[in-house]
Amino acid sequence: MQKDDELASRLMEKIGRCRMEAIALDGLETLFDPLAKANPDAKVIMMNWRTFRQWRNSLDTFVHKLTVMVYHNIITGSSLGLLPWLALLQPLDRLSGGHVEHLLRSGGPPITEVGGPMVWLYHQSMNHRRQYECWTPPSTSIAPQTEEEYQDFYGKAKKYFSKEQIFDWDPRKNTLEELCNFLGIDPCIKKGKVPKAINTWIFERDFPIAANAVIVLRLFLHWVNWKLFDALLSLPFWFYRAWRERPKVD
Repeated sequence: MQKDDELASRLMEKIGRCRMEAIALDGLETLFDPLAKANPDAKVIMMNWRTFRQWRNSLDTFVHKLTVMVYHNIITGSSLGLLPWLALLQPLDRLSGGHVEHLLRSGGPPITEVGGPMVWLYHQSMNHRRQYECWTPPSTSIAPQTEEEYQDFYGKAKKYFSKEQIFDWDPRKNTLEELCNFLGIDPCIKKGKVPKAINTWIFERDFPIAANAVIVLRLFLHWVNWKLFDALLSLPFWFYRAWRERPKVD
């Protein structure tokens, strides 16, 4: 992506078609260069408020908790992948009000603020197929191992953008009003500093009803899949038994 201009152009075409207004590079850090080249007027919010050592210690602690969460989601959510159950998502979404379709067409409301069962089911299913995939080699993630690599990544912004286009965001000091002012959002619908949050199981904590409804569905589909698999394996034995027990002809 960084070296192939045609591939980068195709990415920009996809982004333009989806009418994206912002992109978070969490897990997509290798896309910074092609995105910066294609969007010279962009504004950049830099999350470099910690030292490398502080960031690394936080990452090392987070990875262990993240691994447990990911495997939990993969094990419970794998029931949706054995058979094409997700093909039912679109008709069910339309019957229940079209929340997923509206989210995909409009880009809102943010999944971090509104999360019903259908949106939660879609979001978690896409995590398994898209987000988790980018964390495994060949990966789009950059995880600096040294102070030099850490500073080099954040230093790239100054290569492509002017000082006025960069906001060094520090959640300990900066307010949402300052962020709105930088982005040209008026009026700013939220005030003050961003509240602290636990960075694992955060959706489950915020939307417990939707999360538990989806987990129950996933576990139920494990049972359904097992029953269907058991019935499929039993068919040859059923035909064999029927053949053995057929009436004898003299």
